[in-house]
Amino acid sequence: MRLSSSGVATFVGSSLFALVACSRPSAAVLLDQKLVSPDGLIAVHFPGDFVAKTTSSPAGSSISATAKTATKGTVSFVTKPGLTSSLDGFVKEFHTPGPDEADESRAAATCAGKPGLAIRTTWTVKALPFVKRRCYAIVDGTGFISTYAVLRDEAPANEATLRAIVDATEFLK
Repeated sequence: MRLSSSGVATFVGSSLFALVACSRPSAAVLLDQKLVSPDGLIAVHFPGDFVAKTTSSPAGSSISATAKTATKGTVSFVTKPGLTSSLDGFVKEFHTPGPDEADESRAAATCAGKPGLAIRTTWTVKALPFVKRRCYAIVDGTGFISTYAVLRDEAPANEATLRAIVDATEFLK
């Protein structure tokens, strides 16, 4: 069992449930889908109303999970193996906010159960504001970046589910 600020993740048989804080009391999210990154470093658990895909390159691999209903948001995970830098160095190397991002805030955070740094911004696409949260961590010499984005107006209803997906990520190696 993993306790996080967004809820409690618990294995039940072969499925993962996450109790998430949202607008209604203690909603349970069934994270019944699982996808392992091509490099075998992480496994991402997500609900059945999301579609996931992987990509791979010598510099690392990624998993993206997108809600079938676009307003529920997207989550992506990137691994960067063979890091020799500190967390601060990792963030400096890989965090590049776009010109369409504003209101950046940084805070120490837990990223999939590991200590890290969270960076929140407002990201504007075609005049629509999104909440974007990136979380950076280093696990056994591998850099890990999780990012989720959701329309700002939809964030109160959906951000807890996106956070539960991040928090349920497993580090396999």
